[in-house]
Amino acid sequence: NGVSADPLVAITKNCLNLVELNLAWCKISTKTFSRLFPKRCESMKKLNVSGGRETVTSDVIRTMTANLPFLDTIGISDCFKLDRDVLTALQENCPCLMELSCSRVYPLSSEDMIMWAGNMPHLLFINAYPSFLTERFTQFEEWL
Repeated sequence: NGVSADPLVAITKNCLNLVELNLAWCKISTKTFSRLFPKRCESMKKLNVSGGRETVTSDVIRTMTANLPFLDTIGISDCFKLDRDVLTALQENCPCLMELSCSRVYPLSSEDMIMWAGNMPHLLFINAYPSFLTERFTQFEEWL
């Protein structure tokens, strides 16, 4: 059945000092994900939505992160409906991002990740297995 929408939305709307929310592998609908963080939450630093196989889309990430300006860590592993637009959303909405976990997000290519990472000045960690690990990923060393 999954997590009920109303209590979850109430938490993200009313817990103004919430720092971390782990929703990994919770059966949450796309509609519910899109309703989270209806207002700005400057305290939120870590968000994990990994395992949202069919429900977490790039539009969902864009909508959620629009009100999380100081997010520094996000987990999107095993979200099969994501595409390269998720990287644009993270770049635009999460300028403080330091860690991205994106294992098994197959549409993300090594070229996409290299270009994106070059535009993320605070990025320290990418956890990605085996999504886009290719010999071309060694170009990443140029930015170190």
